[in-house]
Amino acid sequence: MGNGIALEGMRLVKEWLPVAVKTGSNIDARAYMLAASSMGATAFQKGLGAMHSMSHPCSSLRGTHHGLTNAVVMPYVLMHNRSAIEEKLAASARYMNLKNQSFTGFVDWVLQLRQDIGIPHTLKEIGVDLDMIPEAAPMALEDPSTGGNPLPMTVGDYEKLYRDAIEGRL
Repeated sequence: MGNGIALEGMRLVKEWLPVAVKTGSNIDARAYMLAASSMGATAFQKGLGAMHSMSHPCSSLRGTHHGLTNAVVMPYVLMHNRSAIEEKLAASARYMNLKNQSFTGFVDWVLQLRQDIGIPHTLKEIGVDLDMIPEAAPMALEDPSTGGNPLPMTVGDYEKLYRDAIEGRL
């Protein structure tokens, strides 16, 4: 049931987040985003993963907004987890009726959505620099969200993910 709820939440985000960002007074768009947010909160009972594990140290060490940080690191973590999630994201792309109904199409949609709504491409743009990696990577590994990542993680994995997300390397 969590997968179905997550899929519908993503579909609502696809349809309504750009509208809500562009026209904050659109009550329908805001209501759909409230529903999508609730669906996300329900779906993440299955576990969170590396996106949240990376965001928590950024928030505590640099004061970044947790949701914004998740949005910045998302494509980097998706690419890292590709071998474990490729089929699920291709199915998500089909459900959402994306033009390219594959893992790559899903990641391309995430990148385009971020651009459309003004999400920065790198952690550097929100105040996270390379000097934070030695402290943040072990914190991310110890974060309880790491257990929900579809692939096992190491400090080295987090160091690479942070470096890539700071420097903008997908």
